Formats: sequence, C-alpha cells, structure tokens
Amino acid sequence: MENGKVVSLNSYTSIIDAEFDADILKQNDIKCKINQSIMANIYPIPLFTEQQNPLEILVFQQDKQKAIEILNDYHNSADNI
Repeated sequence: MENGKVVSLNSYTSIIDAEFDADILKQNDIKCKINQSIMANIYPIPLFTEQQNPLEILVFQQDKQKAIEILNDYHNSADNI
C-alpha cells in the first residue's frame, strides 16, 4: 500500500467474507489489504479465534469513513433482496 496511515476497517473470522468485502471496496476504488496470519490459513479457524488471530481489512485512514459507508450500503441493500 502507498504512504499514509493504515488502519483496521473490520475484523473477520472467515477469509471468504474478508475477501468478499475487500473486493467490494476495490470495485469502488478503495485501496485495501487483508492482514492475516499464515497460521490462520494452515489450521482450521476454530483453533484460531477472532481474538487470537483476526483477519482484518486494512485501509488508509483517509478512506475509512467512505469504506464503511460503501460496505454498509452494499450489505443493507443485499439484505433487502
């Protein structure tokens, strides 16, 4: 990612959910990255709970509010279908 302060947007227990949200952000021109441990990919998630080893979407601080709005809008509209 470019220069700038990077902050956590959201934590996930599923790599699928994290990848899905990251893709939505990227489609809306929000640069993001999933921060995850290699161990979370090797071992089943129940061995590494969210508190021990979270999957997080990281965004630039200046993009955080816009990213929250994009995901909220997307998930709220998806719930209404």
